[in-house]
Amino acid sequence: SAHTGPVRLIAELMGKHSNLVLVDTDGRTLDSCKRIGSRLNRLRQTLPGVKYNAPPEQAGRVSPFLVTPTSLHEIGAQFEGMSPFLVAELRAREESSSPTDAWESVFGAARRGDWQPVLLTLESGAKGAYPLPTVQEGAASQQEQSLFSEALESAYSVRIVTEETEHARHHALGLIGKALQKAIHRAAEISEAIVHEENALTSKEIGQLLLGHASQIGEGADTAELYGFQDLPEEVRTVALDSNLSVSENAEKHFARYKHAKAALPRTRARLDQALVDRERLARAHAELEAEDNPNRIRELSEEVGSRQESAGQAGTQAAGQAPTTQSRFGGKKIRVVPLPTGWQILYGENSEANDYLTTRVAAPHETWLHVRSAASAHVLVRAPSKGLQLPPDVLMQAAVVAAQHSAAKHSSVVAVDYTLAKFVRKPRGAKPGAVTYQREKTIMVDPARR
Repeated sequence: SAHTGPVRLIAELMGKHSNLVLVDTDGRTLDSCKRIGSRLNRLRQTLPGVKYNAPPEQAGRVSPFLVTPTSLHEIGAQFEGMSPFLVAELRAREESSSPTDAWESVFGAARRGDWQPVLLTLESGAKGAYPLPTVQEGAASQQEQSLFSEALESAYSVRIVTEETEHARHHALGLIGKALQKAIHRAAEISEAIVHEENALTSKEIGQLLLGHASQIGEGADTAELYGFQDLPEEVRTVALDSNLSVSENAEKHFARYKHAKAALPRTRARLDQALVDRERLARAHAELEAEDNPNRIRELSEEVGSRQESAGQAGTQAAGQAPTTQSRFGGKKIRVVPLPTGWQILYGENSEANDYLTTRVAAPHETWLHVRSAASAHVLVRAPSKGLQLPPDVLMQAAVVAAQHSAAKHSSVVAVDYTLAKFVRKPRGAKPGAVTYQREKTIMVDPARR
């Protein structure tokens, strides 16, 4: 049942181990952003219903609220919670005052709750949120905020966009890098093929000389000494023969090789031209993506790379006689298919039109359909490898995570995802693409960061 009454929100700021824990008046955990069970930490859990235990104290260090030092030398090793930034801040404040006054200006304000939150904007465009103005940066770069939570939200909204942009850049650079290496390798292979085919053009002359010297070549010979070549008429060259064939049959083999090389060479040169164009295009795209600073342009380039890779992948599967796994199977709509090792498939739409098509045209009545509760999200469908199979819990969980990851709530730590059978999903008359109503749903809670 839902908890009523006072609660306490505890922020554990410990780098990558940071957590937010909601605790009731009895000191029991109601929930946490990171649920830590006994398998991860047998001494300290943050699961609902478990007695809350604070993180262990740092051995040999004292609380900065209990002692005021007379010197700021080596305070990082003497006091708890001393980050490099805080140490630098205290020493910067000491330059215009005493160590005691510098200490009091930070920890005295914290003890009194005399916060003056600011949003810091650096020259690089990076944002930072601080509960007090910092003397390490100019006042012009610091914007006062009414609440520290507002400063944090502003800073992290920028950071999230930046991290997503850098992830998109990194992913696209990886795709381009692989494609570029393939293009370089392909160009080298085609160049070698051209050299081979150009050398094969001499086979016609070899065939003619074999016929001209037939009387001098014994039956069953495995080599022939030939002279009279156009480039060096006086030079004698040794030519390998198939001892199981007659001289005229060996000559025919050379004529056939010449005809094949002559017909193939223009096509091979055209392939080399295209490979060089591809190599140059990929090299330019790689350089542009590395140098680009505009987030929108980075996303555009990333999407373009992804689209090219998808097109290339579809062309490859179709050439091999396999069924493509995306748009061409669904009327050109952007519907993705996530195949699972067990044979189950998770399908989801990338935009409203794809969601509409997936729900109204693709979904079978008995298939499970998912959507994030009270937020915009992709429509998700679970497809069984054969009829009559019961949906496994782990497949349902994976499908719910997909829905959460492709929703407006993707940055939340816990997302509610509704699921029901597709036959209970309806599109109202005249509704926009992707707008539906549903009933008989159940709800599952998931973490979008789960993989």
